[in-house]
Amino acid sequence: DRCDDFLRAFPHSRYVGNVLYLKGTALDMRVDPGTFRRTKWIRFYSDFPREESEHTWRMLYANISENNPLSAFALYRIAQLEARSAKIDRAIERLTALIERFDRDPAKPIDVEEAKADFTHLLQREHPAQSLHLRMGILLLKAHSLRDLLRENDDPIYGFDPLCGSSFARSGLSYGFLDCDPHTETYASQLENILRTYSRSQIEDNVQLELAKIETDNSLRAGMLRAIVTGKPSTRRDAIPEALYRLGMTYRRMNEPINARETFERLIHDHPTSIWTRQARAFLYVPSESTGLSQP
Repeated sequence: DRCDDFLRAFPHSRYVGNVLYLKGTALDMRVDPGTFRRTKWIRFYSDFPREESEHTWRMLYANISENNPLSAFALYRIAQLEARSAKIDRAIERLTALIERFDRDPAKPIDVEEAKADFTHLLQREHPAQSLHLRMGILLLKAHSLRDLLRENDDPIYGFDPLCGSSFARSGLSYGFLDCDPHTETYASQLENILRTYSRSQIEDNVQLELAKIETDNSLRAGMLRAIVTGKPSTRRDAIPEALYRLGMTYRRMNEPINARETFERLIHDHPTSIWTRQARAFLYVPSESTGLSQP
C-alpha cells in the first residue's frame, strides 16, 4: 500500500523504479519454511516470483531505461513467469536481451557475491537504484542457466510438459520443473515425482542435478554428481557442465584438490562455451583459500 501511495503521489519521481522494484519484491516475498524448521529463525526469500507480481515487474520494465540495471531484474522475473506459463520462446528472448545488455565481459567469470550493478554509464549524479545494492552477478548467472535450460529441454516425446506441467491432468503432472519452489519442504518429493512421471525424459539430468544440489552431505552429493557426469551417453545432456562445476566445487570443500582440478579441466575441455566453464577458470590454478571469487 505504501508503494502504491508513493506512485500515486509522485508518478514522475526519479525513484519510481526503486518503488516498483520494492513492490515486486514484496509481492514475491514469503517465509522460508526449511530455515524456520531447522533454526526457528524467520527468514524471507523473494527469488521465486508469484503470478501476482507479474504486473508490477512489467510496469517496472516499461517505466525505466533499457540500460538501467533495474530492467535486468524486471526482465528476469518476467521471463521466469512466462516460462512457467509455457511461453518458452518469449522467455528466451527476454533472457537473451538481459544477457546481451548486461553481461559486458563474457571472457571473465561472474562473481556472484561481489558483482554489483554497474551505474557508471548513467549520469554522474548518484543513481537512485544504487541504494538497493543490486547483485547483478548472481542474476546474470541465473539468466544464463535458465536460458540454457529452456533452449535444451523441448522433449521429443513430452514437449515442455516436464518443464511447465501438463495441460491434461491424466497425461502427466499438473506442475512442472519450473513450478517447483526450491525453498519448500516438498521440493525433493516434487522432483522425484517428475522423474517417475517423465521417465527417461530430456530433463532427467537437470532434475537429478537439483536433487544433488540440495544434498547437504558432501560425500553423498559428490556421488550423485558423478552419476550425472558419467551416466549413459545421450544426444543432449545439458546439465553436465553445471554438474561438473559443482562436482569440482564439492571436491574443493572435501579438500581433494587433484580431483577438483581434473574435474574443472574436463569441464573446460569438453564444454568451452558454457557459463560454468567461465566460473571454473577462476578456480583451476588457484588454491581454495586464496581465491576471492564466491562459490554459488
